[in-house]
Amino acid sequence: FVTDAQNGERLIGANVFTADNQGTFTNEYGFFSITLPKGNNDLIFSYLGYQQQTKKLRITKNQKTNIRLAPSLTLKEVLVLSSNAPDAVQMEAKLNFSRDRLPLEKVKILPRLGGEVDVLRAASLLPGVNTGADGVGGIHVRGGNADQNLILLDGVPVYNPLHAIGIFSVFNTNAVKSARLFKGGFPARYGGRLSSVMDLRTREGNSYNYQADFGLSLISADGTIEGPIVPGKSSFIFSGRRALTDLFIKPITRYAKSSNGEEGFTSYFFYDFNGKFNFEITPKDRVYFSFYNGGDNLSLSREVTDVNINDDTFRTTSDVNLKWGSQVWNMNYSNVVNNKLQLSMNLGGVDYKYSSRGTYTFLSVIDSLPTDAELEIVSFSSIEDILANINFDYYHSDKHVLKFGAGWIYHNYNPAVSSSQIIKEDIITNVENG
Repeated sequence: FVTDAQNGERLIGANVFTADNQGTFTNEYGFFSITLPKGNNDLIFSYLGYQQQTKKLRITKNQKTNIRLAPSLTLKEVLVLSSNAPDAVQMEAKLNFSRDRLPLEKVKILPRLGGEVDVLRAASLLPGVNTGADGVGGIHVRGGNADQNLILLDGVPVYNPLHAIGIFSVFNTNAVKSARLFKGGFPARYGGRLSSVMDLRTREGNSYNYQADFGLSLISADGTIEGPIVPGKSSFIFSGRRALTDLFIKPITRYAKSSNGEEGFTSYFFYDFNGKFNFEITPKDRVYFSFYNGGDNLSLSREVTDVNINDDTFRTTSDVNLKWGSQVWNMNYSNVVNNKLQLSMNLGGVDYKYSSRGTYTFLSVIDSLPTDAELEIVSFSSIEDILANINFDYYHSDKHVLKFGAGWIYHNYNPAVSSSQIIKEDIITNVENG
């Protein structure tokens, strides 16, 4: 395995190669397997943002090694020129032409809208990727629509991964470890999509030290707490974010409505919360449990009074609350079966819900006879998924890696469930009495 020397996070996509450029890379669990000739060998390990490390090995039999790379803030520029690249290099370039890894170290230093770091907005800077109209509405890959993308969080699909009509994504960068975007040639294990596949993996937490980070921007406040449960063996991480937009939208809209002779306000905010636990049972077995809970909340309140029609007084009050968001959970088990085979199994689910609740009050005074009624309208829709997967990575040689497995998913759709009821019946009585 290849891990971060400071916090024990396993590194995804780290390069492992020999002096003659024969090598491999780590998978989603930081695992690698490479076949070397007997005798003395120099194995080189590299990863963007980390110091390159060379380890001398004397190979006489199968052996295991764990590498801890130290972070580095200095990167040397490398220029590679070739007029006749080997067939293997050309094939790798063709295979990776539509695959991009979003380095979180660089994403965090990009220009930010309102101080918010956003993975999906960073992806829109890649070739072939655009945002929707006026920079909102998600990502559109090579002419595809935003709903034709498969967005995975720890292997579980995320529906409507956007906040604020697409201005921000639901992914808190403080909790994300890696992000990969497949713009074409999707691997079979993802099940396929028309436009693209984005695979995001969350952090596991610091396995050696307790750490807390807090941030405040023009848009939101966030905090992250992480640390070891058993040092070097297990860890946890909790990361949350809450928008502060309602603190200034509410008073501004209240003032705007009062200028028009109305009472009421508009309020909006969003929130995200990520958590993850990981436990090392044995050096070959590890268990993960991760979850996400996030959503948007929009409230509209309006009251119009003293509307005189034929000397009769009417008052109308409406309170509408819209909520939408997702709950995602995943349990994962990883096992190194032997020197060339790794097994992973996961059981997960997602529950995406949209609900609206509106309360409307009508008060009228006709011929000095007060009449009032209160109507409540509720609407609800949801998508619920439960999935299970088993995957194998078989490292046949340094040139061939075979990935195979099976997956099962159960969909439950509730397109629209709505109901309405009259809470007060005074108006009905008055109508019946003439």
